[in-house]
Amino acid sequence: MNYRLPQAAPHAVRYTAARDGHAAALSSAAAHLKAGRPEQAEAIWRRILEIAPRNADALGMLGVCRAQRGNLTEAIGLLRRAVDAAPAMASALANLANVLAEASQNAEALECYDRVIPRAPANPQLHLLRGALLVRMQRYTEALESLHRSLLLDPANTQARIELAGCLLALERSDEAAALLENVIALTAQDARANALLGRALKRTGRIDDALVYLRKAAGIDPLFVQGQLDLADLLEDLDRLPEALDRYRHILRQDPVHAQAYNNQGIVLQRLGRHEEAMESFDRALALEPGLVAASLGRAVALSDLQRDAQALESLDAIIATEPDLALAHYNRALCLLRAGRLGEGWNEYEWRWRLPGNTDRADRAFDPAVLPAQMEGQSVLIESEQGYGDMLQFCRYVPQLQQRGARAMLEAPTPLVPLLQDSFPEAAVIAAGAPRPAHDLRIALMSLPRIFGTTLDTIPCAAAYLRADPERRSHWAEVLGARDAIRVGLAWSGNAKQKNDLNRSLPFAALLPLFAERPPGGAPIQWISLQKDVRPADREPLQRLPIADVSARLNDFADTAALVDCLDLVICVDTAIAHLAGALGRPVWVMLGFAPDFRWLRDRVQSPWYPTARLFRQPDPGNWTAVVDEIARALALFRQA
Repeated sequence: MNYRLPQAAPHAVRYTAARDGHAAALSSAAAHLKAGRPEQAEAIWRRILEIAPRNADALGMLGVCRAQRGNLTEAIGLLRRAVDAAPAMASALANLANVLAEASQNAEALECYDRVIPRAPANPQLHLLRGALLVRMQRYTEALESLHRSLLLDPANTQARIELAGCLLALERSDEAAALLENVIALTAQDARANALLGRALKRTGRIDDALVYLRKAAGIDPLFVQGQLDLADLLEDLDRLPEALDRYRHILRQDPVHAQAYNNQGIVLQRLGRHEEAMESFDRALALEPGLVAASLGRAVALSDLQRDAQALESLDAIIATEPDLALAHYNRALCLLRAGRLGEGWNEYEWRWRLPGNTDRADRAFDPAVLPAQMEGQSVLIESEQGYGDMLQFCRYVPQLQQRGARAMLEAPTPLVPLLQDSFPEAAVIAAGAPRPAHDLRIALMSLPRIFGTTLDTIPCAAAYLRADPERRSHWAEVLGARDAIRVGLAWSGNAKQKNDLNRSLPFAALLPLFAERPPGGAPIQWISLQKDVRPADREPLQRLPIADVSARLNDFADTAALVDCLDLVICVDTAIAHLAGALGRPVWVMLGFAPDFRWLRDRVQSPWYPTARLFRQPDPGNWTAVVDEIARALALFRQA
């Protein structure tokens, strides 16, 4: 905060000089302060106040000095005395407003600005400071008025433009903010806050590469500007550049070791890196600094769940919900915890909170009341709306026959690559590509609300051995491509969607699978390896080319092709991706490699899946330990070859 030494009206100066005779002493104190000797200046002001306790100049100057030296409480007291001693001294009132604002006593600070501005209506700085305060108070419309007034009085004021841009950002007017900031930076290229705000604005408008440039520039201009560093770290996390984001948060915490939000954000990155114990420590540090930081409490609860401490996680989530009953993220994570623990009835009910998550609020009308689903639905049409990913659609489309058994005409909306497969599998249903015009319907149900509507528990999961079917012609084609059956046919898929937030913990590099190709004792059947990997990552190409594994990705045009290929195989080995659900839904033997904290549908500790009778689950014994998983699969594969 910038403070001004009292510049009282002429009659006030004459008053203190004439009545108290301290003009020389006041000048001497001001000279000491200007020369960087605040202790000597303070000593002079205190001596004046011993003689003249209501000397407004001494009170005001001492108050400003104490504020500059970090003692806001004493500064506020001194400035209040100055205002009381000389009500006409506008500078004392303005400085009181400034110090109150810095002390986060916002309401009183605003009152002081509102009292002083009528005395100096042409002072652009006062309008700027009032506007900045209103931004902090989230009263953005009023802030705009003050900031525009400041710029009307002083069009060249760079800080007013920067503050106005921040206000526009808060009002979601990102394009306007970006244009304003680009003009500012053209004139003042080395302003860290302007560069950071422009980076934030560009991120919101989708110009991610440009945003990164300006946020890095802001961090370079002022490494101690914490908000700019936070914005950069957040963007790096969004870009899945997690090690860089973690380094940035650690840099922030070296500069400001009591920054609770930085500890919280660091915890989130550590979670995504699978470093759950460290994440817990980071969340604990955040809560020690700011016990009411709900985000850290929530992150801690999720970390407990990731560490398989479900009872403690649920206890923590229940405590959060008791104080924040409408916090969708708490309910949603409680749902995941319950589902992972096998408490499906409770979990599906809580899972409906997904519609209130950030980004889903405009779709809340999709929530469905199961009470309106009659036992008999003869002639009624039901639209099952697509949601989430391919794997979710493959897993939960199993409920289509349940609706048909009640007499309903099912219409299944699905991503385009799944449409041919689902139409082959449910010939009596209408399968519609997501995004295409929807036909008229009587009811609509979100895909992943179906388990709740049908009251699904562990004992009532519809788990027919195979509820999807491969197209016979495509299957014949693949049988011909694969050739004579003189070996065990094993399909491999080792990575999922690289953009999925948890990809780091569910995918593994192809090189980690090399032990599966090692020479085994003689006597077992040979293996014909087939890659089911549609998109091969650059780091996987070289080791993949060195091994006897057929890459048929160029021939897989949609899931109907993949299903036909999988149906020709004796075994599929894959990570938690759509291939696992496809193989399970086709009733093919599938071995699923799972991270230490897998998705809720794989439950806890089980080797078998109640969703897929032909699946076998291989779990990491500790976070990141794919070696143990691959070694266990290698042993199981040796036995499989002997069968």
